[in-house]
Amino acid sequence: IFNFLKGTIHLFRKSQRSLVGKLTHEFRLVAADRRVTVLTMIRLLCSFCRLLLCTLHFLILLFFFSLITCLISYWVMVKKPSPVYSFG
Repeated sequence: IFNFLKGTIHLFRKSQRSLVGKLTHEFRLVAADRRVTVLTMIRLLCSFCRLLLCTLHFLILLFFFSLITCLISYWVMVKKPSPVYSFG
């Protein structure tokens, strides 16, 4: 009856992908939405123009970190629930 308890219990399966493969997969997940991709490119272009025209480099750094935060929050929003990531 309890034959399934004889083996090792693996709580989390190890992925066969490398770190670069995982990052590429997650990037494609976010980049699949064209609106996010276009808005990200526009925001990067505006930040680059600010860098050329403005001397307030800390402000550009703030905009860059704001962009990163927006992309991470979007990534969390589009994640599907799984045994490892249960919230979805």
